[in-house]
Amino acid sequence: MSNAIEDLTRHQNALTATEAAFDREHDTAARQAELREKLAPFDPGGPLEYAPPDARRRAEDDIRRKQGQRGGEALFVAEHTARAIEMELEPQLDGFREPPDAETAHAMRSNIRGISLADKCGLDLLDEHRRARFDRDLAAAKPSVILAAYKKALADATDQVNASLIRWVESRHGQQGTGVAVGNDASEAMLTSGLHAQIQAAREARIPEDVRAVLDSVRRVYRKADAAKDGGVRSLRPAGWSAGR
Repeated sequence: MSNAIEDLTRHQNALTATEAAFDREHDTAARQAELREKLAPFDPGGPLEYAPPDARRRAEDDIRRKQGQRGGEALFVAEHTARAIEMELEPQLDGFREPPDAETAHAMRSNIRGISLADKCGLDLLDEHRRARFDRDLAAAKPSVILAAYKKALADATDQVNASLIRWVESRHGQQGTGVAVGNDASEAMLTSGLHAQIQAAREARIPEDVRAVLDSVRRVYRKADAAKDGGVRSLRPAGWSAGR
């Protein structure tokens, strides 16, 4: 657990630093202020006031080129940092989304960690029997019936019967297009979509807050990177960059 927390902290810190660097290099006001400061020697009364006419233009072009270089490198780092963290978290997300099994639901409800092998076998056997009953009794149930039962079970998800029903519903109806036929019943067809949406919402809600916070940061970095590219910024690999940094 401590390693997982340390990893999330490391990811969030990396994203925060990367986003701050990106914002700094793409801040229009800051760029203009830098330009004014570095061109100030060419202003009246400055040491370069009487420099050749094209000297100021060459200096400005050089400043803008360097700003563009830094902006492109910041874009590259932002995208690659966000993508690396996303790829590291992605394999874990499906596990987070899964509803608790019988043993986990028991532990969450009783606040007791660890049970005997006999108790575990007993919980698993009862769960298997309940899910077989759901296969028999609910196989042809309308989406409205399934949705109502699922919502009720979610309200007390660590109850053993409810935990079995939740796992059964998500296993059988979790993918779009699965479930029972609804014929020409428009209201039931709408509830089929509602059932899928409810399942997806429940599964996403199981992702821990700290993990969601990191994913939100990843998506925010992606949005900023996309906006920069839409504005004509080209991604530039920094000298000495390595994927493992």
